Amino acid sequence: MTMTTFKDWNLGYGGGLIQSLEEFSKYRETMVGPIGVTSGGYDPIHPGHITSIIHASQILMSKKLSRNCNPKLIVLVNDDEFLRTKKSAPFMDHRTRCQVISGIRGTDIVIPYSTVGGDTSINSALRKIKPDYFFKGGDRFDKNTIPEWETCEELKIKIITEVGHEKTWSSSEILSSYLKDFSIWKTKGST
Repeated sequence: MTMTTFKDWNLGYGGGLIQSLEEFSKYRETMVGPIGVTSGGYDPIHPGHITSIIHASQILMSKKLSRNCNPKLIVLVNDDEFLRTKKSAPFMDHRTRCQVISGIRGTDIVIPYSTVGGDTSINSALRKIKPDYFFKGGDRFDKNTIPEWETCEELKIKIITEVGHEKTWSSSEILSSYLKDFSIWKTKGST
């Protein structure tokens, strides 16, 4: 079986490395330091997403136990199929969203994540990554709003919520506003 790679997705200007879950799994056990994971569709990305990623990275750095310790923040970016299930269609394609996320300060690794059998959680990835921390911001804060809660409890992954700016922005509302404005613009432009 051929391993999926995303080498051609990396922009080459620093930032987080974009790689497959398979690639990451090959060297996970050699990593020294706390590992944190956050995830999302990020479509379109907004300030709440950015502050959540930066804040998660800051929290993770505060968990650094020694100079030899190298905390890593891994950001899973859900695929287009996830977005079709959640809101009917992606606005930005998966590759572009991964590239944008890779440029956010504090992002060490970006993993393009594919929905598994209609399951929109990232439980299967958490089982492979085995992070120390799972970060969620916005409107994800308890067992009822975080589908990965039980998996985190089972694997002894500490869940840290209320990461980033309070829920002010909504990708769905941004898209709705855009489509409304675009419709008005298109109507005015066609007369």
